[in-house]
Amino acid sequence: MIYPTLMIDRFFDNPDEIVKFANKLDYTIDDGKGIYPGKRSQPLHSLNYSLFDYINKKILRLHYPDFKVFKNLNYEALTHFQLIKYEDVEYHITNSKYPGIGWIHKDPNLITAIVYLTKKNSNSGTSIWKRKLEGIDTTIDCDSVKIPYYSGKSVNENSYKDSLNQTIDCYTETCYSKSIYNSYISFDASEFHSANFDMQPREERLTLISFITKLDSPYTPVTEMQKT
Repeated sequence: MIYPTLMIDRFFDNPDEIVKFANKLDYTIDDGKGIYPGKRSQPLHSLNYSLFDYINKKILRLHYPDFKVFKNLNYEALTHFQLIKYEDVEYHITNSKYPGIGWIHKDPNLITAIVYLTKKNSNSGTSIWKRKLEGIDTTIDCDSVKIPYYSGKSVNENSYKDSLNQTIDCYTETCYSKSIYNSYISFDASEFHSANFDMQPREERLTLISFITKLDSPYTPVTEMQKT
């Protein structure tokens, strides 16, 4: 881990305008890959580059508050709005052992940042996890059940939940972020993490999610802290 976990309130000055923009977009599934639940918008840089750059520079400024350092940063990012409906994650919500917990995973980038954009839904946030045993992530082939389910295919409910629970059994939750409207969490993408879902039928979970994929910076925050 070289980037800290950060949580703040009131990320956007006017979140209602951001939601209004997001609600005008088209959302599509990930071409049957089943990597994530629900649907995402097209990448934000292709829809509104000014907003894309504004958001990601806000994210980076949290990690690099010194303006002399910040103004010389070069980055690449992939930013989407993501819309998840109850039926996309129903097996997680109705899972009696670990209600609402999504699949625990890492992301193949540097920093993952999430802004919660659904009002009146504060328990569909994000958890950070650590392995209970060093070097052992899980003995379950998660993709063999996760990908078909997230792709909308028919999956045996009991088998799905059994595999999910066996996976979660391998981890301990270390941090939990509630999905307060317009709140923000970011973390090192190498951290184990999961989405959480607390929705009723016909409810949705809207987030903005940004993956910082490349960053040309003179230092990384956690590494710098460890020098003291």
